[in-house]
Amino acid sequence: MKAGEWSPWVPLSFKVNFLLTVHGMTQFYVAQADRELQLYASPVNMDPRNPPIPISKPDGFSAELAGQIGLYRTLGWAESADKPLNEGRLDEAAFLYDSDKAMDDRERIIFQNLKRDDWDLFVAAIETTDRVSHMMWRLIDPKHPMYDKALAAKYGDAIEKVYRRADDLVGRLVAAIPKDAAFMVMSDHGFHSFRREVNLNTWLVKDGYLAFQGQESARKGLEDLFGRGRFWEGVDWSKTRAYAVGLGQIYFNLKGRESQGVVSAGAEYKALQEEIASKLVGLTDPDTGEPVFRAIYKRDDIYKGEFLNNAPDLQAGFNDGYRVGWQDTLGSIRRAVVENNNKKWSGDHCATATEISGGVFFSNRRTTTAEPSIMDLSPTILKLLEVPLPSDLDGKPIM
Repeated sequence: MKAGEWSPWVPLSFKVNFLLTVHGMTQFYVAQADRELQLYASPVNMDPRNPPIPISKPDGFSAELAGQIGLYRTLGWAESADKPLNEGRLDEAAFLYDSDKAMDDRERIIFQNLKRDDWDLFVAAIETTDRVSHMMWRLIDPKHPMYDKALAAKYGDAIEKVYRRADDLVGRLVAAIPKDAAFMVMSDHGFHSFRREVNLNTWLVKDGYLAFQGQESARKGLEDLFGRGRFWEGVDWSKTRAYAVGLGQIYFNLKGRESQGVVSAGAEYKALQEEIASKLVGLTDPDTGEPVFRAIYKRDDIYKGEFLNNAPDLQAGFNDGYRVGWQDTLGSIRRAVVENNNKKWSGDHCATATEISGGVFFSNRRTTTAEPSIMDLSPTILKLLEVPLPSDLDGKPIM
């Protein structure tokens, strides 16, 4: 192997005890081979021919498939080279090669199974467009903190290339399926640049909605209280009315739901919703003056069902260029409310306002609406299969 090359799959064996051996496989990438050897090993995949636990239904299907098309990735998203690129352990060339090979695997699996004549519904998920967009968006956005002119000249067409490949795949699939089969392609989200990260918990502290023990001390500033990315350490729940966790989700410290709730349902709840929502809609980036949020959604306006009480009380809808902070997703607190996203993970879709985050849909059949929703996919499939629709199912058939 030379520098810049990936190895074939390398089988691995892990002896657990005298009777049990677990089988896996990995791939190696030679990052450097001159002054010193730098070798990257991919996460260990289960060997589909002999997995330690079933990874398919029926259990033997993974081995049957490996016998037909050869070895293939079994870890999915967790296996990908996204994080190594983000951390500088792999370069763009290695990442894009790995992405191509992942899509090769997916295509081989799809077309091998299309040969079967015993299916009524065939579903395939293509995530390579997502992976490449997440990692390479910085190279099509000169305003991104991680934009690199030299890399943009070399890899700036990576996103277009992967979408062209997906488009080619769609054409081949249409040609391969039975002539009377309904065919639908639907994306589950759009994409935006992720230039700036927003730390909702920091804002909640600064505006008095999230309190910490000892916060009233004049000797302690923000950096003393939570400058090291701590998670809920020292929170004074008796004085806390709201906290953020997840992808732009704000929860109230609600009586009867939270163990130390202080916010009453009814008028107090509604007033707090309106107060925080109106403040956040008016929040601007201190560096650019741009509005951070396109919309703030209230729970009862976007959710319904028997578990409504467990839903977030407010959902942020970010403007283009903004996303919830990395540590904020887990409830951590940073010093600044808005700061640069200095990671190669530079494109995103998490909690971007729905009004500006449309995806794509196309089909070989006419639809009954000009604006199909992702929620319409399940009821449409059920109707085509002549399966009764549950009364509480979201969406509606569009064919």
